[in-house]
Amino acid sequence: MHPILLKIGNISFPSFGLMAALGFLAGTLTSILLAKKEKISSDSMLDLSFYVILSSLIGARFFYVIGQWDYYSRNGVEILMVQNGGLVFLGGMIFALLS
Repeated sequence: MHPILLKIGNISFPSFGLMAALGFLAGTLTSILLAKKEKISSDSMLDLSFYVILSSLIGARFFYVIGQWDYYSRNGVEILMVQNGGLVFLGGMIFALLS
C-alpha cells in the first residue's frame, strides 16, 4: 500500500486517513440504516456516531502517546500533531466502546 495516495502542492492525502474516513462513513451509514429498521431516530445515531468517532480518535492518539512517552514527555507540543502519524487501533476501540 502506498503511504501517500495523492499529493497536490503542499497538501498530501495519506492512504490511512482515507481508509479510516471511509470506515467511519460506512459505520455511520450502516448504523443509521439499522436504526431506521428499529424505529430509532437517525439524529440520535448521528450524534452517537460523532461521539464514537471523536472518542476513538482521542483514544487512539492517547495510547500512541503513552507508548512513546519518552519522546512526548520532552516534546509536549507534538502530542496534538496527529498529522505526523501515531494512532493505535486498540486505544481507539477501547475509547469508542466506552463512549
